Amino acid sequence: MKKNIIRVVSLILCMILLVLVSGCGSKSEEAAFRRYIERESVPDGDETATKGFRVGFGRVEIMPEDSVPLRGYGNSLARMSTGFLDELYISCVAISDKNDKTLLLISVDLVGAESPVVDPIVRYASNKYNISSEYVHVTGTHTHSAPDVTMTSKRSLQNYILKLTKRSQEVIDIAMADRKVAKISAGETKTEGLNFDRHWWRADGTVVGDNSGMLSDAPIIGPVSQPDETMRLIKFTRKNSKGEAVKDVLLVNWQAHNHFTGSSEKTDISADFTSMCTREIEKAKNCYATYYQGYAGNYNEREGRFPEKNRTTDYEEYGKFLAEYAIKAYDKLESYEPGEVKAETKKFTYASNHKYDDLQAQAQQVLRLFDKIKSHTGIIDLCRQVGVHGYFHAGAILRHAKTGDTFTMPISVASIGDICFTFSPAEMFGEAGVDLRARSPYKFTFTLGYSDGHVGYIPVSKYYEFTCYEEYMSPYAQGASEKIVDQYIDMLNEIKGK
Repeated sequence: MKKNIIRVVSLILCMILLVLVSGCGSKSEEAAFRRYIERESVPDGDETATKGFRVGFGRVEIMPEDSVPLRGYGNSLARMSTGFLDELYISCVAISDKNDKTLLLISVDLVGAESPVVDPIVRYASNKYNISSEYVHVTGTHTHSAPDVTMTSKRSLQNYILKLTKRSQEVIDIAMADRKVAKISAGETKTEGLNFDRHWWRADGTVVGDNSGMLSDAPIIGPVSQPDETMRLIKFTRKNSKGEAVKDVLLVNWQAHNHFTGSSEKTDISADFTSMCTREIEKAKNCYATYYQGYAGNYNEREGRFPEKNRTTDYEEYGKFLAEYAIKAYDKLESYEPGEVKAETKKFTYASNHKYDDLQAQAQQVLRLFDKIKSHTGIIDLCRQVGVHGYFHAGAILRHAKTGDTFTMPISVASIGDICFTFSPAEMFGEAGVDLRARSPYKFTFTLGYSDGHVGYIPVSKYYEFTCYEEYMSPYAQGASEKIVDQYIDMLNEIKGK
């Protein structure tokens, strides 16, 4: 009898110990999950200033609660999330002029700002604050390790989009309530030594991108063009209604593909180097910082060519390195006079990309063989034989062949005094950003890509001669990029003259 009692007591004690151990493990995991969420992520709760030029800031966490498909690198269903490296956020900067006209600049840790994200934000801003759509802009940081919000048929994504919609409303409310009298300073700095490119000349005169080149094995001899190494910064220095200084708000605009933490095999959620960059700036300058991705359609970090690199830790070093440039420039920015908030949105229409329509039969051959053997390397010989660059090229050929003669997307501009912003739903190329800023009628220009939609690549004209991934995936024919820049300049001249 005593032995049985001892056995029962021992069993109960073991079960209690097991529960305790499991509980500790759960708490430990939860603590790890909260390591960044618990850092200060919403503005000071002090009194709000109500007159004059005002700026408010808000930021909230937008992590999914279920395993979700991750956007980027082809088929999202092949990359269901299994963990995380750091958290995802949505931030909002609310800029109101002395007449109470308000511009909302929202940055979200997603590949792009697709309609499931943007549409609810625009409706909410209009219904609650009477802010019209041309004054509301959402920019994706272009991380390749965040939920694919386009896959709305999946239940996990439906749940996530509901959460994202609620958090988007919260962040707008926070930013609007946080508005305080502000002064503006802005400027550029060079990110020298932080080099990045995506297209390289081969010894045989062809060009290879990091997503193409199956038709040639010639050695790589150098990059096609130099990167845009300019970083643009806008700082809002603020005071509350008592005249007390509160945290500055810093806007960072730079350009490079945000995919250090991603690959077709990586399934950890991450905001990538842009998040690490802003965290380092905030730590050094005790401010709020938010990142707006630039024209990065042809810019990858060079280290991406070397797979032996540990990409899941390099993103932290890359972000810290990038932050150093902003930190050094922080106190050297030029003062600007706050001005009237203006904005405009128009449609851009141009010829669709039908360059490869005559290869439809060959594209179907490539797809049939790929579907049979499920191997990219296994279709190389056929691709070289028929002149198709691979599975993605074949799919793009057939997709573009079904489109109409033209393609249309919205493009937007906004300004505050002598500072302006351009918003593109496309992956514009760096050269377009350089050209646009050089021709802009404004003293200082932010160029934001992946904004208010996500339509894919729009290369500058010279890349259409290379048959690289970005060119054949583009919805537009050659020449679209230059025409977009022309339309931006016309729109900027229009709002400047109003």
